[in-house]
Amino acid sequence: YTDKMDARGNSLLNEQYSFMMAAATQSVPMLPDGNTMVVSTPGAYREVWTGKSDSAEWNQAYLLHYCMPIDYKGWHWHKSLITRKGWYAEHFDNALPGILECQTPGLQEPPAPPSSSVEPDGNKIKRAWFLHRLFPRINVATSAFRASYCPEPTSGDTPEVLPKRLIRTVFPRGCGGRKTTMYLTAAPPGEDADWNATGLEDASFCSAQNQAL
Repeated sequence: YTDKMDARGNSLLNEQYSFMMAAATQSVPMLPDGNTMVVSTPGAYREVWTGKSDSAEWNQAYLLHYCMPIDYKGWHWHKSLITRKGWYAEHFDNALPGILECQTPGLQEPPAPPSSSVEPDGNKIKRAWFLHRLFPRINVATSAFRASYCPEPTSGDTPEVLPKRLIRTVFPRGCGGRKTTMYLTAAPPGEDADWNATGLEDASFCSAQNQAL
């Protein structure tokens, strides 16, 4: 996907090199056809779900390539949105810390994807399925990262308690001059969540309640 972007330097390729080196180190076999292992966006060519409407077949994918923005109803995702400052293509100024920073809550996880009787658009079902599969895995990975790199309380310290609220992401919005992509929600996690609900505790996305731990 990035072999034509050398004119921009090798920053994008670094991610690909890291993946290949990690796969080689862990002896993960590299299969010749993407349609046997990967999903990314609903309209992608030669992937596990290409031309398939049965989500049971999509479950064969063991690589979720989140290379593009993806959303369904009130839920939005791009890998840059969970950072405080953004990335090379767009800079943010989030009041909330990035998800890898210590004492940061995890992402609110979306509910199960809708059935075709509820959502007739097959591509939208794929987007919901992708978010439903991705967010729990992001939470597991970032939690393990924080457990490894965040300092443990020393003797006599009172351990900090992680906030019970969870993080939701949005495509960039302005908050008092700050370009913002995250907010806090007190809405329930997982299957108790709602695709339509924003989880905002009050009407203001930019309020201190929604923008401060």
